[in-house]
Amino acid sequence: MWYSSFLKTALRKHNLRVDLRVYIGDELEPSSTQDIESKIKSILSSAIIKGLDIIGIVSRFGIEPGQIASKQAIENKIDLKVIPGQDYLSADKVKAVFYNLKQNIPPNLNIQDAIKQAKAQGGKVMLYDLSRSLAREISNWQSTPYEPDFVEIYNAHSKAYKDLDIDYPRVISSAARSGSELEDIPVYSEIPRNKLSNYGLIAEEEGENYVPGYLQNVEGEING
Repeated sequence: MWYSSFLKTALRKHNLRVDLRVYIGDELEPSSTQDIESKIKSILSSAIIKGLDIIGIVSRFGIEPGQIASKQAIENKIDLKVIPGQDYLSADKVKAVFYNLKQNIPPNLNIQDAIKQAKAQGGKVMLYDLSRSLAREISNWQSTPYEPDFVEIYNAHSKAYKDLDIDYPRVISSAARSGSELEDIPVYSEIPRNKLSNYGLIAEEEGENYVPGYLQNVEGEING
């Protein structure tokens, strides 16, 4: 397997290391599938080295790069949960990422309409780079169809911590653009497994008894 040269440890513990916003490049224009696959290999390898458990592969061009990354991780039996995401700038200039979509949200919607469409697909919503006025506004969205699931309060690219007075789950992200950048940025969120399950990002016992491909033969010899 392409990642077999790395020293790895299966990381399925009570507190999981999560980075929900990672890009496959600077995304100045859409990439070819071949280019995407090459970049994803680097990012997934770096995520393993960094010890991440969950990574959001997001793109402003849609969910396809994240879907390719998720397929690669599953096919190569990597002990890493990949969540595809669509990075979205709404018509009213709100920045969001929509996860676990079945199809892309169309462009040029205002944020409330975009969130409604994402949630209608069973998707999850993270807002980021919020102004204080918008943070005050979304505080009134609780228990409405527009309620976000997460709010990013820091990322390594903006380097500005947002001390927001909000009652939503908060995360920090690397916003890395490459595998090497992902390794170099010492940023991720550590979230209890039960909370991630409650948020709907993983199934209740997903990965608890997971044995990655590189340990399966060893386990068989021990148990044999």
